[in-house]
Amino acid sequence: MRQLWIAVAILGGMLALTAWNVTVMHQRVQPIVEELHQAAAAAREEDWPQTETLTQTIRTQWQEQVPYLQMVHAHEHTDEALSLIHLSEPTRPY
Repeated sequence: MRQLWIAVAILGGMLALTAWNVTVMHQRVQPIVEELHQAAAAAREEDWPQTETLTQTIRTQWQEQVPYLQMVHAHEHTDEALSLIHLSEPTRPY
């Protein structure tokens, strides 16, 4: 019976850590999602300076979150998003 309670305690701890991680990820990613919506709206309105500003902010915020996201989330999804963000970087003449 003791082993059952130990297993239940471990399972409860794992569930609590999972719930905590979901909350932390939401808090870290939600501002980026909101800025993405704003950037999309600015692009639809053809407000390119605002779109560029928001895109640069999104790029910076995402790069700050990458270490945590790679630690707790599938690398392939994080790397795919990061490569898409780098593809959106403007090309500047030399």
